[in-house]
Amino acid sequence: MKIRAGSNILFDVTTKDRTIEPPALFNPATSVKITLIDPAGTVVIDDVAMSNVSTGLYRYQYQTTGASMLGSWLVWFKATDSAVIVSTPNLLAFTLVAS
Repeated sequence: MKIRAGSNILFDVTTKDRTIEPPALFNPATSVKITLIDPAGTVVIDDVAMSNVSTGLYRYQYQTTGASMLGSWLVWFKATDSAVIVSTPNLLAFTLVAS
């Protein structure tokens, strides 16, 4: 997905309890966090808590600027439920292009 520099980006994550059938949305006991990495590999947002919008839905808002590095950005999400930690691999979040 291409995003213009200076744009506001919303990241939404859903968490589901897969120990029940069918899997249901739930809120992890501890946290849901986001890490955002720029094209140079610099961690811009490091393990920051996401806002709980509703059961099982978490959101983080990130504002890019004209000075934000252009190119492909990565994102990583981590949900912690007591001692259990589930995380995604680094995923391509967006490609930042000139405004």
